[in-house]
Amino acid sequence: MKGLPIKIKFTLWYLAVLSLILTVLGTGIYAAMSSRLHSSFDDSLKKRADQIVDFKDIIPIVAGGAFEEETGELISFYFYFDHALVNVSHRQIEIPAGEECINAVLGGENLYKTIELNNKPFTLYAVPYSPEPKRIMLDKFNIDPNNGAGRKKVRFTNPKLPDEIEIEKAVLIVARSTKDLDRALTTLFHILLYSLPITLFLSGWGGIFLLNRILRPIDDISQTTRKIEETDLTQRIKVTADDELGHLAQTINQMLSRLEKAFTRQKQLTSDASHELRGPIAVIQAEASLSLQKKRQAQSYRTSIEVIATAAERMSGIIKQLLFLARTDSSSQSLSFKSIDVHLLVSNLCDELDVLCQDKGLNLRYTSKGTVLIEGDESLLRTLFINLLTNAIRYTPVGGHINVDVSIENNMAVITFQDTGIGIPPKDVPYIFERFYRVDKARSRESGGSGLGLSIADQIVQVHHGRILVTSEMDTGSTFVVKLPVIS
Repeated sequence: MKGLPIKIKFTLWYLAVLSLILTVLGTGIYAAMSSRLHSSFDDSLKKRADQIVDFKDIIPIVAGGAFEEETGELISFYFYFDHALVNVSHRQIEIPAGEECINAVLGGENLYKTIELNNKPFTLYAVPYSPEPKRIMLDKFNIDPNNGAGRKKVRFTNPKLPDEIEIEKAVLIVARSTKDLDRALTTLFHILLYSLPITLFLSGWGGIFLLNRILRPIDDISQTTRKIEETDLTQRIKVTADDELGHLAQTINQMLSRLEKAFTRQKQLTSDASHELRGPIAVIQAEASLSLQKKRQAQSYRTSIEVIATAAERMSGIIKQLLFLARTDSSSQSLSFKSIDVHLLVSNLCDELDVLCQDKGLNLRYTSKGTVLIEGDESLLRTLFINLLTNAIRYTPVGGHINVDVSIENNMAVITFQDTGIGIPPKDVPYIFERFYRVDKARSRESGGSGLGLSIADQIVQVHHGRILVTSEMDTGSTFVVKLPVIS
């Protein structure tokens, strides 16, 4: 079965299990009904025997033909007279109970027995019977001593017999034909036997129908995923139900969305990186070619080498930033998280970078309410805060102000960088954290930026399970707010 399609496998297993269940169920129903019917039948024999036993003078009545039997019922009495077994019955029908059975009942037992009479199945119930009075008048029946095998049979009136006989113990037998019962059980058996394939067919058809309904979404998922390629990740699985398969389709769609974003970002990164590196490479190639065309003075060579070194340094910076982003994207960077006082870290960085503010004529102001502890990687956090602070210094005109504040709000460390710089146009604010994105005025290449600083800052904040927010107005300034969870 390994090479069969799943539908055929499931169908075969389903039919096999269903057949077993129906067979066991049918057998159980038949056995339960048979037991119930036989038990009811036996109970009816017992109740009838109990009724007759209560009549202590019933033997002469049965022998005299005055006893009224129920439909399909046979009543007989057996007792020993003159060392011979005598049978007394209403219709002179001897029930073949057998002497062994008679003797057992005379010994005090109650017995059920299945017999065959006139080619018909019967079930009899035999119980001990003690007549009262024990001496019974024989004026209405006599005994024929020539009834073979020492057995004597009661006949009707014969004046040659004595007037009465004495019976100490007798056996009452009530017998009824089980023909109707057997017929009912046979009918039940045929119903169960014939209904099995019909039920199996209907259930199998229903199971296959449900299987197709269940597998259809899986087929849709398979067909959709076959259409997905590296160059086309826009395909999505149609979600039609709110069940396990629907949740699976939603999960796959979410995975495809993440993959699409990752591939798009990778393609954009590759394109932007190529564009960014093309400039320095072109400068290096141009300066090198120009220097090799003819002999020059030493100062001219020195100038060319300085230009090449500057371009190479710019390339090196871009490559380092790209490697940093690649490592954080793949979670392969080794992080060393420990308890860090953000107040102390930011305060030291402000002291270190204050010299840049003084050179540019900026006023740097730092405020804090004291120790603020977070769990983080100190090296990454230094990079985060340096990027935000140097951006504020780079894009704030001479004479401007930069305010840095550290506080705690709702179990979050809040680090605010506010400047009075040239600001960011509202249309560009949603995109400033994208890699290599530059605002025309505030992020031009002439300022020395690569367009990766804010992307790196955003990536670091995500690694620390925080958020970074920005508000800005043109020619007024920008405010960057970093929120990181504090140590509880």
